[in-house]
Amino acid sequence: MPVVLCEHDPNWKEEAEKIICDLQQALLDNVTGFEHVGSTAIPGIKAKPKLHIDILLKPSADLGELRRRLVSAGYADHGNRFRPDEVQLTRQTAKRLASDHPNQNETLMNHRVCLCKAGCAAAADRVTFRDRLISERTLALQYEALKERLASNHKTGPFWSDYSAGKTAFIKEVLASPIGR
Repeated sequence: MPVVLCEHDPNWKEEAEKIICDLQQALLDNVTGFEHVGSTAIPGIKAKPKLHIDILLKPSADLGELRRRLVSAGYADHGNRFRPDEVQLTRQTAKRLASDHPNQNETLMNHRVCLCKAGCAAAADRVTFRDRLISERTLALQYEALKERLASNHKTGPFWSDYSAGKTAFIKEVLASPIGR
């Protein structure tokens, strides 16, 4: 499947808030916070239309139990795909999780969540990267241009890993550079 980027949709922020609301109810008191990260969280740049929410877990959280809860709610469990301290899960467009929500028949868009163990460095890096791109428009536009180049190189075939790998050097450079470079 080709990599397809869409113009930024201001509704992505509201969609993320809805997903977070449902996840708060599903995961109860096991969480210290939620972060909408990734390109959909950066106003004004193109992104794949799939939200990314990091779920920051308390040290006492039972990761296995939380995974089971999300799988039973329709999430696909991709395990420790990239790092040992986070678990990736995805959910296609579907109805809200909260059956008692006033808008329970409302659908939520495709999204990925990462169950991040306490102290997960990658989760902190994603927040730092997001915040840098929000505060430094030039960086955001450079990132968008890079993503467009990578997506145009991957118009056919399952090249998601090549697309993601192509962004890594830029992300590392932003994380290592001083603010306002």
